[in-house]
This record gives sequence, structure tokens and C-alpha cells, in this order.
Amino acid sequence: MVNGKVLVVRRSQKEKFLAGHYELPVGKVDFSEHPEQSLKREFMEEVNLDVEVKNPFRIFTYVSHKGKRHTVDIVYMVRLNSDLQNLKLSEEHDDLKWVNIDTMGKVKMTDEMKTNIRGGFKLINN
Repeated sequence: MVNGKVLVVRRSQKEKFLAGHYELPVGKVDFSEHPEQSLKREFMEEVNLDVEVKNPFRIFTYVSHKGKRHTVDIVYMVRLNSDLQNLKLSEEHDDLKWVNIDTMGKVKMTDEMKTNIRGGFKLINN
């Protein structure tokens, strides 16, 4: 979180799943990779930012790809270790925004993503 806002990135129109939706920087865990290592790597690959991964605060699951993929998402808090001048989007994304509770409803994102963001704000404000 920076100045009371979180970074969300928009999935490119080239993406097959949820194209054009905003999301937190995320990614898949590579074989034998710990989820925390994966999140650090994905932040670097997707937005060129180094983060310190904190404790997970939410886990949820869903089925996609016409019932052929089952995904388990682990949502972590992260602390930014990079200067924001390093911020650069990967080709997987075509826009970024900084949102808070009031402004996230103005961008296209799933209800699950909104729940994740609300949960992060709740943790910080308690």
C-alpha cells in the first residue's frame, strides 16, 4: 500500500482468462517453488518491483477453463522494497491504477479481487 492505495494491473486483451480485468500482481507457482518465492518473482516479472512477502491473510478456490482447471489462491500482504520509479508493466498487462476502497469499484475487477483488497485494507486499519 502506498499513500492509502494498492496497485492493480489490467490483464491484457491477449489473455484468454479475464482479459481486461484489473487484479493484484499475481501468478502461478512454478514446480518446486514456494508460494512466497513465486509472489516475489511474479512482482518482479509483472511490475518490476521487489517486495517482502508477509503472512497470508486469505485463501480461496475456484474452477475455470470450462471446468478443466482448479485454482487455489493464497493472498498475502507485501511490503514494497523498490522505488516506484522502477515500476514497469510486463506484456501480460496493459494498464495500472492505484485504488482504494472507494475507487476500486470504478475499475473492472472480479468480486473475489474486491474481497481481497477489502481484506487487506481491513488488516491495515485494525
